[in-house]
Amino acid sequence: MTTINDPMVQRGPWLSVVAVTAGGLLVGVAQADVVYVDHAAAGGGDGTSWAEAFASLSAALAASAPGDEIWVTGGGYGNVSLRGGIDVYGGFTGEEVERDERDWLANETTVGSVLATNETGTVRLDGFTTDHVTMSFADLELRNCHIAPSAPHELGAGLHAEDGGTLLLSECTVTDGEAEIGGALYVRDLSVVRLLDSTFIGNRATVGIGGVGIFRAETIEIAGCSFIDNDGGSSSGGLATGNGNAVQVIRDCRFIANRAEANAGGFGTSYGGLIVNCVFSRNSAEVGGGFIAASDEPIEMVNCSFSNNAGDGLCLNLGTSVSVANSVFWGNTPASLAGHVEGLTVNFSDVQGGWPGSANIDADPLFVQPGADDLRLGLGSPCLNAGNNPSVPEGIDTDLAGAPRIQRAFVDMGAYEGEFEPLPPMAVVQDFDEDDVEFLVPDGVGYDPVSFATVVARNVSGGDDATMSVTQLAAAVHPDAAGFTEIGDVLVLETSLPDGTYFATVSIPFDAAALGGADPADVDLTAYDGLTGNWTLAATANTIDSPGHIRRFGDRTVVIGDGATGFGVSSEIGDFGVFWNPSLERGFAWATVDHAGDYAIGNPLCPADTHQPPNGLIGFEDLIGVIGAWGTGGGPYDVDGDETVGASDLVDVLARWGVCDG
Repeated sequence: MTTINDPMVQRGPWLSVVAVTAGGLLVGVAQADVVYVDHAAAGGGDGTSWAEAFASLSAALAASAPGDEIWVTGGGYGNVSLRGGIDVYGGFTGEEVERDERDWLANETTVGSVLATNETGTVRLDGFTTDHVTMSFADLELRNCHIAPSAPHELGAGLHAEDGGTLLLSECTVTDGEAEIGGALYVRDLSVVRLLDSTFIGNRATVGIGGVGIFRAETIEIAGCSFIDNDGGSSSGGLATGNGNAVQVIRDCRFIANRAEANAGGFGTSYGGLIVNCVFSRNSAEVGGGFIAASDEPIEMVNCSFSNNAGDGLCLNLGTSVSVANSVFWGNTPASLAGHVEGLTVNFSDVQGGWPGSANIDADPLFVQPGADDLRLGLGSPCLNAGNNPSVPEGIDTDLAGAPRIQRAFVDMGAYEGEFEPLPPMAVVQDFDEDDVEFLVPDGVGYDPVSFATVVARNVSGGDDATMSVTQLAAAVHPDAAGFTEIGDVLVLETSLPDGTYFATVSIPFDAAALGGADPADVDLTAYDGLTGNWTLAATANTIDSPGHIRRFGDRTVVIGDGATGFGVSSEIGDFGVFWNPSLERGFAWATVDHAGDYAIGNPLCPADTHQPPNGLIGFEDLIGVIGAWGTGGGPYDVDGDETVGASDLVDVLARWGVCDG
């Protein structure tokens, strides 16, 4: 049985939540005076104006009284201990007369660690970048803040809050934190926790809970938040809540590409309550890749979308009751719904493989771009106008994007309302660190190069926190390009990594119909050369030579068979080739490259035009190319295709001298 608990208190499974929390939180005191702080001030000022500003934020706090506001110019300040009832705003230039004139994004205001303990009255910080926040016995409100931990912590690398009080985070980000527990936030024993419109990305835990952990709270509201690419270590990649009894509402949230070794890749809870308008995409764990429920109180899930989660979409613990309505489960492996499903009720939902219940369907939802986590419904989706209006909770008037929740006679299934133009299949990886290997599959499926275009990339020396995306476009993207035919879809590879710092094995499939009678052994992966406007062999633009070769081109491998002994694909830079399965009449061409760009597959329009990129003329460049590659196997200089560059290829070049005629 899977249980999800605060790793600090190994006691019982997480417990209840049943209602939506309404109203506000953390009501502040009235404003009195404005106290000014400018790190560039000469010193000696009393803070009564910009001209008389304090140079020290700590000095301004000491001189302020509850009800005051402190305005702080952009720049760097030290550690700070906040005081109750005093609002601190960053992001000023030192010329503003109204608070709304500040630009906290353009004028970054940085403090070291922030401490809020044993304070009476709300403690507010707005518009700051900080290294770490510690809170206890206080009511803390953080708005427009960026928390960027600079060192690992035991608990809550970004924020550690315990022992009473209330917490509000609004429009904040917590990035790249590392802790044993709670890579972004660790929160325990608070009465009220509200996380609004905030983002938690790239955080990690060495024990458990990569993103946010909230335990033994009385009320939890999480709305409009994104949990992206957090690594939970053993459990709970994005969010974990539990231990005790709480009123919990999770709405309008995105759980994207979070992971954990054991369970709860995206979100795990042992509270009950409401989960509505949420997306779970590309999360992974051994159990409960998207969401795992381990609650003694009922959970209501409405209008949620699960796609491409590994380790099941939704998983139930023993004794857990989950009611699902108006939701979509598609492309999750090995199953959409798993665990102790005797406690699961599903109605008016799209479940791949089917599921018993009222008005459920089993049909491709036609997501707009699932490989890039865009789970809006495409034109003609069977999930349109197919939900149940009474299942929409009272007060839920909009979808995840803020659009009206019901636009036709009946609510749509999934987190988004409405239908949208489909986008090209796309795969995205974020936080692509050095030495990482990533599989990017535009159609959001497993590695199957015979059926699906695939890029397998390794960050060799490009540093951490890189991004890479692959977009699959229809054929004839460059209709006027020469050099090679264009017989399949085009892949657009984009990355923040410089060329030469990564190796990517790109493969694009094709079938007999695409060949048009051509020999599949002659098909090659090509790249578009913007200077000539022609297709060229993909390795042409590599920045380094293939090992053991004097040019960019390595070994070309042709495999004709059923693939039982492999596809012949090599990750060695410059290697390339083609695989063909005669019985399936399907295959793929591939190459290992180190540069971004547009990739396609095709046959050479003029095999004797050996110089890459081809220019439509057969002349001295082609002759010199054949002589330089004499005795090597395959490659563009093997005009006759006998796997050895030699006299016959030289004869072919001489015989076709001049304008290429095929």
